[in-house]
Amino acid sequence: PSSSSSSSFGLPLRRLFLLDPAWCFLNHGAFGAPLAPALELSARWRLYAELQPLRFIDRHLLPLLVHSIVALGRFIGANPRHLVLVPNATTALNSVLRSFPLREQRRNKVFFFDLEYGAVKKMIKYICADRNLVPVEVEVTLPFTDDSLVAQLRAALAAHPNEAALCVFDHITSNTAAVLPIAELTATAHHSGALVLVDGAHALGSRHLQMRKVRADFYTSNLHKWFLGPRGCAFLHVRSSALCNAVKAPIISHGFESGFLSQFIWDGARDYSAALCIPALVAFWRAFGELRVYRHMHALLERAVGVLSRAWHSSPLFPEEHHRGTMCLVRLPASLTRRMQRVRAGASVPADTNDCIAADTSDGGPVANEEAAEGTVPAVSNRLLTSIDAKFVQDHLHHCHCIEVPVKAIQGELYVRISAHIYNYIAEYETLAEAVLGLPQHTCRMDTRAEG
Repeated sequence: PSSSSSSSFGLPLRRLFLLDPAWCFLNHGAFGAPLAPALELSARWRLYAELQPLRFIDRHLLPLLVHSIVALGRFIGANPRHLVLVPNATTALNSVLRSFPLREQRRNKVFFFDLEYGAVKKMIKYICADRNLVPVEVEVTLPFTDDSLVAQLRAALAAHPNEAALCVFDHITSNTAAVLPIAELTATAHHSGALVLVDGAHALGSRHLQMRKVRADFYTSNLHKWFLGPRGCAFLHVRSSALCNAVKAPIISHGFESGFLSQFIWDGARDYSAALCIPALVAFWRAFGELRVYRHMHALLERAVGVLSRAWHSSPLFPEEHHRGTMCLVRLPASLTRRMQRVRAGASVPADTNDCIAADTSDGGPVANEEAAEGTVPAVSNRLLTSIDAKFVQDHLHHCHCIEVPVKAIQGELYVRISAHIYNYIAEYETLAEAVLGLPQHTCRMDTRAEG
């Protein structure tokens, strides 16, 4: 589009996706939503392959994959010789971690924040146990500032001088939707002598990404999330030739021990069509204007945060905008939290099931005390809410309102994690705000037997 107006985004772009119009889809961050034209292109590649399978696999596939790698390398500012394609970020992370030790060293500790994605924590702990390494999980207080997070890492590394082999960071955390200061964290880790592995699963397509500026030793991101590609493709970038030679593909096939690209480019007969869509995806982002898209998504997210915060008299988990990219956690109304605490504590709730969850501006004290004085309910329980409570609200929004949005339990409180992409529009967040405020009181009568 030639216009810089945001009017070309939002509802008009739903035609480019297969999303069911009956749903309010605010969870792009989970598994993405691929462009319909990209899905059509991948289907055409599959059909072309089957017209003459041997010609495609033996003569066409590898040059086409190299073409995709070069196109992606130009888009993310990466040397294509240091770039490989893998089925997903999980595969890339396993490839790096399973290659340890990457160099002869006495260092034996792997550092990561407790914010790290759950599956990655399991990888780290498994590899550490298998390779006689020591996992060091750094606890982080929320919310944090860039300076405080870097200071916490620096203190953790200083407590184990000359022992850090690797630091693993999320670029954008999944559970808390925070954009981490990855350049500063990487510099701090390098200063201590550690290598850096960055899980950027949410990064490509949500922010301008340039490998030459990130400077992490290993970086991976999915192409099926914010980049809008068909599922089944991610990239792994390795900073130096020496480290490229040290990283081993998780599957041993014909290209094993024949160089970095050779060992990753072919892992057996499978569907490579998602990778072959990369040049078209790059063309799409350039046609729309990469930076223009980011500005729109970030601006829409800030408007959405404002809508929810005002409606619920609430606030986002991270008050500073630069910690919010294309996702954000916004706290649910305090009145809903108090009601769920009462039910979980075994207290009664008013019998009028037509009453709804009203937003209020109190801190939870005065209203609770007035209700207790009237004998309606006991004083508010201090019980922290958990993922069971979060799932209850998320399931209600899903089944009763056709709203797809994750609900997170963070430090005993409930938050929604909203996403903003080019097909989203502000009325969807207004629908979410009204649906939460309209939650009938009887929906808080969850089955506590689920806790066992």
